[in-house]
Amino acid sequence: MKKFLIITIIFLFPFIVKAVDSFPSFPMSFYGRATLNSVSLPTGTKIQAYNNGVLKGEITIEEDGIYGYDNPIKNKLVTSEYSGTLQFKYLPEDSVVALTGDNSVGYTGGFVSGKTEELNLSFIKNSVQLNNANSETAVTSADVATTTILIAQELTNPKINLSSLMSTTTTSSLVITPSSLDIKATTSLGLVLMNIPSDTNISSTEHWNGVINAPTIKANDSVSVTADSGKTATVQSVVEVGFDDIKLTFDKAVRLLIPGQAGKDAGYYRSSTFTKISNICAADNQTAGDALVAEGDCKKDVGADLVIWTKHFTKFASYTQTTNTTNNGGGGGGGGGGSPAPASPAPAPTATSTPAATSTSILAPQVLEKKVVSQTLTQLEQILADSYAVYSENIDMILVNAKTVRSQSAEKITADKYLSNLTHNENNFLPVDANRLNFFITYGTVGTKILGVGERAGVLGSYKSAFGKLPKTETEWQDAIKIANGRWPSERSTAAETKAKLSFKKIYARDAKMDNANDNAAVTVMAYGLRPSQRNTNSEKVAIISFKYIYKRAPVTAIDWDMVRAIAYSGAKR
Repeated sequence: MKKFLIITIIFLFPFIVKAVDSFPSFPMSFYGRATLNSVSLPTGTKIQAYNNGVLKGEITIEEDGIYGYDNPIKNKLVTSEYSGTLQFKYLPEDSVVALTGDNSVGYTGGFVSGKTEELNLSFIKNSVQLNNANSETAVTSADVATTTILIAQELTNPKINLSSLMSTTTTSSLVITPSSLDIKATTSLGLVLMNIPSDTNISSTEHWNGVINAPTIKANDSVSVTADSGKTATVQSVVEVGFDDIKLTFDKAVRLLIPGQAGKDAGYYRSSTFTKISNICAADNQTAGDALVAEGDCKKDVGADLVIWTKHFTKFASYTQTTNTTNNGGGGGGGGGGSPAPASPAPAPTATSTPAATSTSILAPQVLEKKVVSQTLTQLEQILADSYAVYSENIDMILVNAKTVRSQSAEKITADKYLSNLTHNENNFLPVDANRLNFFITYGTVGTKILGVGERAGVLGSYKSAFGKLPKTETEWQDAIKIANGRWPSERSTAAETKAKLSFKKIYARDAKMDNANDNAAVTVMAYGLRPSQRNTNSEKVAIISFKYIYKRAPVTAIDWDMVRAIAYSGAKR
């Protein structure tokens, strides 16, 4: 009877038996070039991969136009498992919205565990259409090719938002255009054209929010024109660009074409003051426009159209003048509704000064030696900091020594106390000092600062696991720093590589083929603990899942984490 009950219970509850999980997939990775309108996307732009609207992986561009490398140790865009199509987008450094341009760049090859795929991403952005449904467009640092903006006639308030490019101080705002802005506005006059060149500094000393009102036709009576003596002015057109009555100035000239207004006078209106544009442009080109003085402008008839080259934004007007037939001693008539002319002449535009750019001078080693003699510690640190690029890794250690001495003595510091630890061999990464290990872990070097204290300690742990010792000689320290930067060390350890090949076989269920770059990379990463040039936490999360499945525990030791990195970055397949 008892046996029957036991058998019955087993058959009634078969679901209590736990199924064995399947082996998790290795991540898939992509690399290649990334362009917008055939121009390289800039450093700092993120490339993101989406599957059904879910972010599956991303990478930050470290070198203009390249979002990953075929080198097994260098970074790639790594994705977790997905089904269907991947859609790629670009996210400008100063933006929170990922973009695709006018095209959708996709990958339809499907997910393949552990596969590394070269995929060039060519984004296209033909033009931006502004209308009542979309009255504003943003320009970001990723817009490195000419941006064409088309404005529908029915739109009364088109805006170009440059706020993501803005830098501000307490007294000024500055935007530098990353590309040429080509604006074409359909209006009651016809097609109004405006072009702002690339790399143009747009500045304001007032409270500007980075938004520019695109060319808009205003009522003729919205300005009062000052006619020449003995004449009456009649306004023919008013085109407003800029930001209301706030003054925006440009270091390069902007071209504004007002259709059908050739042969007419021109001027601009700001803060209830009208100024006539009497200067005739030497030519209708950028060189002639840029030759204008600060805040200057000129005009030129081009066919049936009026072209104004200007270094400031405001309301621009075209107008005609007729000679008065009565001699009543009066001045010129007003524009638009015939309002009287201002009692005093308009003030001449004043030039604005541009803050001088600061630059750091890089000193040659011999000059540096002479300059640091008998300097105070603070002065010495500044001189060394100014010459950072010359001494690369050495500078960090020199400053560390200087700060250590500062805590011990306030005496005047002379150069010989530090230059004894410094050679001009750029491979001499650390000073001759008994505390190298502490210096390396605590302060790092230029090339290893990004790792952080824990990772730098991990590098030494990996080095010790591979070679059974900690670095002492200059060559050994060079190898430690190579490991930290994802480069093969000069010294090799047969024991470490043999052990790594055994780990490879356990992870990938096959022997490593050392003539295969990805297998070679996986073994080398596990043997020596090579760090990637840039971490990809999404890839590492997926790799940790694989590690846990294989070893039935979380990674703990330096060797464990070396295996996680091999899974995450090498591209080797199971």
